[in-house]
Amino acid sequence: MITVTHTNILYDEELRLRESAGGIIRVNVEGHALFGDDRPGGTETGKGENIVCAAVSFSALNLVKSITMIAGIRPEYTVREGFLDLGINIKELDEEKNKTIRVLLESFIIGILDMQGAYPDLIAVRFKTEN
Repeated sequence: MITVTHTNILYDEELRLRESAGGIIRVNVEGHALFGDDRPGGTETGKGENIVCAAVSFSALNLVKSITMIAGIRPEYTVREGFLDLGINIKELDEEKNKTIRVLLESFIIGILDMQGAYPDLIAVRFKTEN
């Protein structure tokens, strides 16, 4: 099972970023095909799982690279086998970068939710808040 957890990010037809908890928002992806050197991979464990893992891995890495290249932010992130953790302090962003982050996050969330809809037995998506 691939689990995508959004912390201090809420999505219900509209993206909302919660600025409590020091303004830190997080995207955490576990159980997918990322390796420490950013190469997608994985082993075939069932029909469709390998392609789903690759799609989640690509989407997660694309989010990190898009934040860096499009928003001009160097986010804090960790990538290792089967795990990605991305954190951004939105309180430190100016209005333009905040808008860009919102668009990139919403695009990522829409894609992940679409994949979850197609593969509900392989992908879990969670939204949680911290105080």
